[in-house]
Amino acid sequence: MADAVYQALDRMLPALEDLQIRGLFTPEEVRAIASKRRDFEFLLRRRTARKNDFLRYITHELNLEELRHLRKHKAGLVKTSLSDHAGRGLIHFIFERALRKFRGDLELWLQYLDYCESTGSHKAHSRALAQALQLFPRTAGLWIRAASYEFFERASPPAARVLMQRGLRLNASDSALLWTQYFKLEVLYVMKLKGRRTALGLEGEEREGKGEEGEEKESVQLPLVEGEEGGVEGMKEVEPEEDLRDRSVRAVLAGAVPRVVYLAAIEARPRDLDMRLSFLKALEEAETLEGGVAGAESGQTWGPLVEEVLQGVEEAFGAADAAWARARHVLAGVGGLREVDEMTRKRRKDAGKEGARSSALGGSARKRGRRSSLSLPSGGESEAAEAWKESLRDGPRRCLQALETGVGRVAGIKEGKEAEKMWHYYLRGLCEFLHAPVSVLRVAFPQAQAALSANQGTSLLAPAMYLRWAALWVPATVLSSQTEGEGQGEGYKEEGERTDVGEARRILARGVEGHQDNARLWEARLRAEAWGQGGRVEEVFGMAQQALGPTAGIDSREEEEVGGGERRRCAVAGCWYVYLEWLMQQGVTEREKEGEGGDTDSSSDEEDEDEEEGGAAMEANSRKVENALEQALISTRGLGRVAICELWHRYTGLTGLQRALSAMGEGGIEEQEAMAALCQRAMRGDCSGLTVAWFEAALAFCGRVRAQQAAALWDEYEAFERAQGRHRAANNVRWRRAKAMGEE
Repeated sequence: MADAVYQALDRMLPALEDLQIRGLFTPEEVRAIASKRRDFEFLLRRRTARKNDFLRYITHELNLEELRHLRKHKAGLVKTSLSDHAGRGLIHFIFERALRKFRGDLELWLQYLDYCESTGSHKAHSRALAQALQLFPRTAGLWIRAASYEFFERASPPAARVLMQRGLRLNASDSALLWTQYFKLEVLYVMKLKGRRTALGLEGEEREGKGEEGEEKESVQLPLVEGEEGGVEGMKEVEPEEDLRDRSVRAVLAGAVPRVVYLAAIEARPRDLDMRLSFLKALEEAETLEGGVAGAESGQTWGPLVEEVLQGVEEAFGAADAAWARARHVLAGVGGLREVDEMTRKRRKDAGKEGARSSALGGSARKRGRRSSLSLPSGGESEAAEAWKESLRDGPRRCLQALETGVGRVAGIKEGKEAEKMWHYYLRGLCEFLHAPVSVLRVAFPQAQAALSANQGTSLLAPAMYLRWAALWVPATVLSSQTEGEGQGEGYKEEGERTDVGEARRILARGVEGHQDNARLWEARLRAEAWGQGGRVEEVFGMAQQALGPTAGIDSREEEEVGGGERRRCAVAGCWYVYLEWLMQQGVTEREKEGEGGDTDSSSDEEDEDEEEGGAAMEANSRKVENALEQALISTRGLGRVAICELWHRYTGLTGLQRALSAMGEGGIEEQEAMAALCQRAMRGDCSGLTVAWFEAALAFCGRVRAQQAAALWDEYEAFERAQGRHRAANNVRWRRAKAMGEE
């Protein structure tokens, strides 16, 4: 092994001498570089080489190459020499050795491809990409990367097209991403052809030629006379070859090739709505890019294909999804989102006038909510809503019309989920796309509720819509952090709008009545009950415990949108968090009352009795809180338990956190990392309660995770033992850390 190492170092000697001769590195620095490379070479050639050793060697050479480049620039050297290329060649050599050793490591292949692209090593990049595709033919991202490289870097659309087609043949079972990118590739190719023809001036000549061709075709054309060869019935006009070529070019420029890809994609995946929406998004981007150059001509190119995609969505998935797709497409067109942003800024700037109108609308919203209207109120129902509709510009106005048309089309449906889905899209569009004012939303949500109740006989708004609806009546900070991602709180509360926690509680109670197993709704309802006066927190928490059993799930649509399992666990933990926080607040309130009662005039016997009763009540509340904390840790999983442990630490200090760690059992990687961070924050806040038992409990739960916070815990434990004078125990802690975290 030593012979091979020193042979490799001998090959590096000329480049090192060149660095010294040119004055970029001193002799001492050159010797240090050689010594470091020797150590790395021995690590790479041992019996069980590790990937981390290769990466550390590559990082060292990258830093060295950057330092060489900076010193050369500072010295003003222009002429290239051996050392200018040797460092890059060594890095390629190390990567190739690592890839021969770890052929199945996709991440390592991607790192090498990134390095080749960053350094402009096109030959090495092509060779490595071909090898990676042979090893990972089922990885769609590699085929997309290869096609992108051929299309943008090598300027070879035919080669990119071949790669995408081959990738689709090999990944037929999971090809939605490939179909989408192939469609984008063909759209970009059409845009590239049109841009090239515009730059060459061919588009103008073609438009001028159309009139001349039309005049020629309008001239007299004599048919064959009977008796001539072929006769009238056999008369056949043969088009010149140039006309056929021009027709083919016009078809390509009109989007015929992307249409063929679209038809093949929906034939391969007929029930993939997300794929069709991604096609629409690609067309939106094309229209936006061409709209800045060609104006209205971009709609002539992609408009028919957009309509065909939308028609296909309606035929395959129904009117609701088609209306949603059309509304998204209309608003994402040229300037649509910009118009919404401008309207929102203008409304917020004019908040005083809007607040006066909103208060007038909000006062009668409850009465109008009983009506089964199919669109936003107009005319005499609300001047504020009518003024808002009149203020909409072209893009937002067409978006609202698409949503209202979809609502009207599903109005007569008595069964199924189509009406519920359409109202969900309608309300979501008002909130997320159009940023409708609170006054309009407070009317729209009751209308949706009334329409669904009339059509289907039950209140079946989606859980996310109940959360948005309730957030219109309370400050955005009242509801839980788990619901902020739904977008119902941000930007909806406006100046001059009144709050009504009672209305929010009634909305959430109606929501949990129709969605008993939705943990997020229960959490939001608990937070609404805990905010303000007259809340029934304990009663509602008991109902939530009864509804959220160990097998209870969440709504299937939400599970698809937010990855339900972990989200539900956080929401269940959030219910416990709200209840525990409320219990602790009750104890604080009782202690404050006890302190106020001590200032009143009364006999010593009565004071003693009051103190005993108050002490017994506080002790009972403390036992109730601790029992509830232990039960919460047993009943929950995931990152929500970390928040409960933080609450326990806030309530009882480091001793309580130690008890929480002992009661948690095992946890996932993310949970361990979060708990390590919590323990580190707890140590910074209070060092007086640190003990060996506390460190052991913390490291037993999160000491094996390879994170910066866990390493800090081990360091603090070792420093704690040395501060106590127990150096042998500190050395033992260091050895345990190396074993637990996989260090040398």
